Amino acid sequence: MRTIFSTSNTTLQAIDILLSKHKIKNINLSSNNSKLDLFVRQEKSGFDFGDIVYKKPRKQPKMISKKTLDEINLDLRNIKFQDDVMEVNGVFFKANQIPKIRTHLLKEVKANDNVMDFGKNNCFRYTSDDGKEHCAYTSTKGIHIVYSEYLRGAPSDDELNRYLNFWNNMNTDDPVYINLSYSDAEIEKYLSEAGIEKGFFTVKMGDQEETQFYSSTKTANIIQAKWRYDIKYKCLTSDKSFLKEFEPGSIIKIGGVDYVVKDNHTLDVPYGADIYDIQYPKIELK
Repeated sequence: MRTIFSTSNTTLQAIDILLSKHKIKNINLSSNNSKLDLFVRQEKSGFDFGDIVYKKPRKQPKMISKKTLDEINLDLRNIKFQDDVMEVNGVFFKANQIPKIRTHLLKEVKANDNVMDFGKNNCFRYTSDDGKEHCAYTSTKGIHIVYSEYLRGAPSDDELNRYLNFWNNMNTDDPVYINLSYSDAEIEKYLSEAGIEKGFFTVKMGDQEETQFYSSTKTANIIQAKWRYDIKYKCLTSDKSFLKEFEPGSIIKIGGVDYVVKDNHTLDVPYGADIYDIQYPKIELK
């Protein structure tokens, strides 16, 4: 209802009392006219001046569901774009409807018994050397940035991208060329941070799983695919021609341990020994 108040001193005092009762401040009731026009809501309990001084809170946009969020992060190709509107399986939304990932609540991935398991269809946390926390996502075929954060406008994260690229390389069938992009020191840093020790280690991502060998060698790449290891191991232990240039009784050092060349020019080396950390005896030219 609309009520017309006379601005006499008595009326102004009455209004002051009402305003004070409702804890409403900073209302200018001065007027050069004889009357002041105010809109008030009349209820059983009296007058409510709330509409005069308080603005209604801005309605927050409805956030998309976890199911839609997972579909976004699983594969960016699941999203259809039209101007600033996105659509995933019939759900339409804008960037401000995508919830922010709370990185500090995510789990970090660490190796257990030399197995680095990133899980499947889940977010995880990586903490870099500078203490900064980064969030990433494991899909069925590898690890990548959290696409929903990218759509929200998150800046590019070079440190995270380098971390993701390294471990995706470790999840291939032949990571021998990793040294083209990473130094031995970097490789050892990532493996040490994860809790990976020398020898065989396995990396799991989604539906993919690969096993590599981590060597102490100073003469070859420190990361070798398991299948490459198996070939060399077979040559050393059963291929009679591989060591034919060495006389029986010659000493070959593998992983700091001495092994004697047998009469058939093979070695008795336990599987899993660091056969890339190998020192051959000098061959005397005749």
